Amino acid sequence: MAKDEAAVAQSKDSMKAERRELPRLDDMFEVYKKENKEKKAIDFDPSTMSMAKLLDLGYRLVDQQDGFEGCRAWWWAWTKLRPLILEHGIDDVDALDKVVNAPDCISNWCQDFDDQLVNEAQNRWVMAIMRIAYAQDFVRLLPKSDLLIIQNMRRAVAESYATLGEFDKSDAEFRQLITDYPQWTWGYVGWGDLYSDNQPDDREADVQRAREIFAAGLDAGVDEPVYLQQRIRDLDTVVVRSAKKSRPATPALKSSNKPGDHWRKRYRQLPLDRQVDVMIAAIRQRDPYFWGEESDDEVDGLWDEEVDDLIVDEEEIPAGGESADGIGDFEEAANGAEEAQDEDLSDALDELIITMSESPALSEELYETLDNLHLEKRIALIAKLVGAYRDHVVEEKGRDFHYFDELLVYYRLYRRERDELRLPLRWLTDDPEHSIDQILPVLSTLVASGETELAVRFAEDAHQSILEAKGLMGGVDEVVVAVLRAHRLEQVYDELREGRQPDWQALASDLAQAGCETTPEFLAMIKAGLAEDVTVDILRERLRRSLVDGLESMSYGFYRYMRQKKSMDFTGADLIWRQFSLFMTRYVQKKKASDIKARFRFTKKTLESALRDWLGVNFMGLSNKKPDSVVLLWGLPYVYDYLKITGLIDEECWQKTVDLVAVSKEEILYVLDDDLWKYAFVQQWTPADAVGETPWLEKECFGYRLRDIHRP
Repeated sequence: MAKDEAAVAQSKDSMKAERRELPRLDDMFEVYKKENKEKKAIDFDPSTMSMAKLLDLGYRLVDQQDGFEGCRAWWWAWTKLRPLILEHGIDDVDALDKVVNAPDCISNWCQDFDDQLVNEAQNRWVMAIMRIAYAQDFVRLLPKSDLLIIQNMRRAVAESYATLGEFDKSDAEFRQLITDYPQWTWGYVGWGDLYSDNQPDDREADVQRAREIFAAGLDAGVDEPVYLQQRIRDLDTVVVRSAKKSRPATPALKSSNKPGDHWRKRYRQLPLDRQVDVMIAAIRQRDPYFWGEESDDEVDGLWDEEVDDLIVDEEEIPAGGESADGIGDFEEAANGAEEAQDEDLSDALDELIITMSESPALSEELYETLDNLHLEKRIALIAKLVGAYRDHVVEEKGRDFHYFDELLVYYRLYRRERDELRLPLRWLTDDPEHSIDQILPVLSTLVASGETELAVRFAEDAHQSILEAKGLMGGVDEVVVAVLRAHRLEQVYDELREGRQPDWQALASDLAQAGCETTPEFLAMIKAGLAEDVTVDILRERLRRSLVDGLESMSYGFYRYMRQKKSMDFTGADLIWRQFSLFMTRYVQKKKASDIKARFRFTKKTLESALRDWLGVNFMGLSNKKPDSVVLLWGLPYVYDYLKITGLIDEECWQKTVDLVAVSKEEILYVLDDDLWKYAFVQQWTPADAVGETPWLEKECFGYRLRDIHRP
């Protein structure tokens, strides 16, 4: 049965807790590391658990105040419940109790799950996406369930879109909800709360809009008008409270007692987009050779005295954050600016920019601005600011910016701005000693994104730069060499397919020049692999003798499979296979190799160990293999499809691996979080046979984070 209506509504409305700001990625790795270390006792593998056990585990986790893991357990319980619903043709949640052995009635659990998702969605955006998926699934699969449950599930969808900041979608869902149920009070309550003080974000309340929605409900003759009447009375207090609000205090600076901080306070009062315009103008005003010096407090204090006359005191600034002759002047001047040097700036702004450009604290403030932009996920503004800085500052002064060079590459890549990619790629290859930790993940990302021509050119430039560099350890160019090798092998394969005889000597020479192995045995293996002359029996024998040699022999068949079946070229297939081979040889290798099928079996713990290392979870988030970790996890289904087709593994091994990877994918979405958009290349791949259509939750998570690169 459905829960009491008023109790459900009160529960939902009481959970509008203040949203906690998501931490930086490195901080989140530390939190993730700490949480996983402390909670080993509750680590679980949903792929091996029954639905009933997952339901019970979820309740225990929630009781232990671990709602996040509880929701994870319940989400996997729901994924196991869906096939049962379809198999038995069930359309009412109450009927599920007859076919499911659960610790509580399924109807109550379904509502408990939604209530818990409300809590977790305030802190983790992925839980809001999960709530949408779950609620839409419920309404579609169980449409004849109790009406109140259906209504609350549809309200859950609308509320979750608002939590994600997609207010147009939220409005549309609420509008359709009250159209379908014009007398349902809580549809109007949920919609109106988006515009009142009960809203799930930091926007200013739109009291008039909220009042209109609540009044519309009363005009429609809702079933419980007292709740809407109370909401309208509450709006009067919102108006009074808003009228008394003063201008928010400027956040205290980390070095607020320094004499050089005064002009910086005024600069930080600007919106982020205008800060970027002013900063770019100051950068271009400054001599490009005078960067990177430490800030001199005494000298910087003199610049403050100059700028004091331009900007009024903080207490004189009205509630809107502007003044007639100070901040307002340069805000108005900067508004809509594309490039500051092309603008006829006001005298006040012009003098401020000159003062900033001469201040020794400008470099420090530039980093502060970039940090703030990164926290706010304003990727487009980071690209704009970094591009302006790199265009102006001499090369040796830009070495500290290689992290942002890498970010700029990803930004340009996913906006398909290929011409704009060449410059940041050159910045990286020009300084390999300081940028090697950016070169390697950028190269993997270019390959995984299907930008083969660009990746090969980048690999060629990087390889030459690495060879000429004196401060790098041997072997750091292995990834670069692998890209060049795979590209050259594909050229030979094309010749074979066209019926032409390849020049094997030329191939050996090219591979040797790139630094690859060219022994007669190795070249013979390449010839046989590309010519499709390797039988399954030969592969088994090589695997018995040596895992490394066996994997090398198998790689050529995988390249052909991926090109023919999944439209992926050799460089992309090689990237997947290299991560798989590294995983197998470093984490999975078995001492006894008599059973070939056992070679390719591994546990969730083993996979998690590799992922944690490659993601840098155990190293404070420091790793240049983050793209490779995504390539491994999303690439494993392709590898195991290939192993199954060749007969090297059986159906059981294949299915267990597919299930295990699905669980690990869901977990990695939480770890990557804000950086998820960088790895959206996996959404471009033709789905593996083992996966089929991309799961809705995964697709929506990537889509949500990709909004960051389209946000101005």
